[in-house]
Amino acid sequence: MVLTIYAPLFASSKRAVVTLVEKGVSFETVNVDLMKGEQRQPEYLAIQVPIFPLFY
Repeated sequence: MVLTIYAPLFASSKRAVVTLVEKGVSFETVNVDLMKGEQRQPEYLAIQVPIFPLFY
């Protein structure tokens, strides 16, 4: 199984990539251009997992 990371090319996503490389996990990256608003496109929103609060 190959993990896919959808993220902009900023420091926060690079931390995840460095961790995956160090652990030897297979992955691919898909750049999300925040300046173009790609994070608001229906195709991107369709892959999002709902986030529930961990603490109430």
